[in-house]
Amino acid sequence: MECPFCCFLKNYTGRFVGIGFVCNCCLDTTQYNHVYGFGYLRRRSFYGDSIRLYDAPRDGNVIFTANCDDIFEVYFPPNDANGPMSMEELKTIVEEKEKNSFSRFVSTKGGEGK
Repeated sequence: MECPFCCFLKNYTGRFVGIGFVCNCCLDTTQYNHVYGFGYLRRRSFYGDSIRLYDAPRDGNVIFTANCDDIFEVYFPPNDANGPMSMEELKTIVEEKEKNSFSRFVSTKGGEGK
């Protein structure tokens, strides 16, 4: 049986997306227990229990691969008449999401968010 995220995302083949994955990238801190991958979905993005993001909608290379079970968020950047977002704009969005996630985590644990 396919994961619900893959079933949903197959309708968006060819689109540029951001996907949030839970990870153990930094076990000694709670701030970075997730990572965002940005790229294009293609027909070959869905393979077994993993999902792959590509650097181009066609004839591109795989730039991000992760396990479907670790998906916690799917983000669709707004379509812009000027073309896709720059990497700097994406970096700003990811940093803002991480800052907000950390602030919410700290406030639920009784500490102060920064």
